[in-house]
Amino acid sequence: VYKRQMPVQAQVLTSADGTGRLSAVGAGIDLSNDGLLARIAGAVGASGDVMSRLDLQGFVDFAVDVPLDAAAGSPTDLELDLHARLERLGVGGVDLLGNLEGPVAYRARDRSLKGGRLRAELGGTPVELSEVSLVQVEGRTEFETRIDARDLSIDREHLEHFLDARTVRTLLEDLEARGWFDLVGGLLRITSTEGGETSVGLSGTLNLHDVFARVGVPIAVSSAEEIDLELFYEGGRARARAGVRELFGRVAERELDAASMQITYVEPRLTIEQFQGDFEGGRLKSLATPGSSSSGFFAVDLENPFPFSLATQLVDVDVGQLLEGVFRSDFANEGRVDAELRLDGDLGRLTGIRGRGEYRMRDTSLWAIPVFQALFAQLGFDTAAVFSSLTSRFTIEDGV
Repeated sequence: VYKRQMPVQAQVLTSADGTGRLSAVGAGIDLSNDGLLARIAGAVGASGDVMSRLDLQGFVDFAVDVPLDAAAGSPTDLELDLHARLERLGVGGVDLLGNLEGPVAYRARDRSLKGGRLRAELGGTPVELSEVSLVQVEGRTEFETRIDARDLSIDREHLEHFLDARTVRTLLEDLEARGWFDLVGGLLRITSTEGGETSVGLSGTLNLHDVFARVGVPIAVSSAEEIDLELFYEGGRARARAGVRELFGRVAERELDAASMQITYVEPRLTIEQFQGDFEGGRLKSLATPGSSSSGFFAVDLENPFPFSLATQLVDVDVGQLLEGVFRSDFANEGRVDAELRLDGDLGRLTGIRGRGEYRMRDTSLWAIPVFQALFAQLGFDTAAVFSSLTSRFTIEDGV
């Protein structure tokens, strides 16, 4: 069983009535040759045991103390107290954790493996595990653990455990996603069937910090705390739901504070609804669909050509802050603006974008905008003119 000789001590005590006890300890047992624990389980009639469903690389120390039944000729209920030192742990074909260390207990009666608190690495980052459980139920193997982790990088090494390769590639390469996240009180479930089908579920609280992505415009998230996350991956496709309470960052280089939203992802469609947040002195919100109670904001397919839709409104936004840096001079941009905008198209072909909208400005002067300079000159208006109200409707075709 072993690739190298390691010390194992065993003692058997018997009595005249045929009962007895087996005590044994072992250290540094190499699990890479089919798994020592699976062989022990097989010796007591536990073939097809959960241990055979694990992909293990590393070593384990064990201690066992079980009663013996002379009639049965084997332990009546094998129990192993283990201390694992694993370089790699895989479940149901999912290469999950590295450098796992800590105490676990194996019970042959229900073919289960359970652990208290363990240390491990996910994608090279330290994580803490608790309430670890591996059981076999009706032809399937179920692995479950609580997981807490800090400063996980948004990169291939961390995302590939929960998303398919195409989605990971889109996020990292096409959307240029990067940054960091924490997982607090996470619950990780991996289920594999005898037919080789595997599903992964992850739920818990997510914290984001220093995150960037380019979804048509640059989006930078300085922080987003206590995001309720549910993610499920099965059959090569992912779906997820997240509730965001307070997000702080910048959208297209404009300040966004205390934003809340509901996010759903059903591969490949990412949808943001019920969006609202403080935006450049006013509010940025979802725009309700006429005749419907739904309040959409933004939806996009995370695959080329990235078809999207946008429905948003500005409420009492400061014109000067909104247009800062857009034109060569900002001295005469002032006032407040309410606006509604609906857009459809492909992020991969901006010239095909179409849409419509309207805006209403109050107490505003727009001399810094070249088109208004020409208009004021044509109409003979004073450059210091202030409009008490200005309303316009517009349409967009072919990106213009």
